Amino acid sequence: MSVASVLVLGATGMVGSAVTRALVAKGLDVVVLVRSEAKAAKLELLGARAVLGDIRAPSTWKEELLSCRAVCHCAADWTDAAAADEQLLDWLLPRRQEARVLWILLALWRGCNH
Repeated sequence: MSVASVLVLGATGMVGSAVTRALVAKGLDVVVLVRSEAKAAKLELLGARAVLGDIRAPSTWKEELLSCRAVCHCAADWTDAAAADEQLLDWLLPRRQEARVLWILLALWRGCNH
C-alpha cells in the first residue's frame, strides 16, 4: 500500500467528484471511498485509487485512513446531515493522531427544498 495524500469521502457526488478531479490534476495521490464497483471504475479512470466501503462503517476504510495525511469529507446524508457528520467526526478525530492525519476538511453544503 502506498502512502496516500488524501482520502476523499463522498467522491461520487457533485462536490466530491470535483474535489477528486482537482486533487488528481494537482498530482496528488488520491484515495476515494465508494460503495459500488461501477463508481469505483469511473473514479479510477480519473486517476484516483478506489476503495470499496461505506462511510457509515468506518471499519471498511480504517486501513486507508492510516495511509493518508488528509481527509476531505464531501459526503452528504440527506436525512440528518448534522448527526451523520457528528458521528463521523466522533469516530475520526480520536484516530487522527494514530493515522498521522494532518488535515480534516469538511465540505459543508447549504440547499433548499422546492
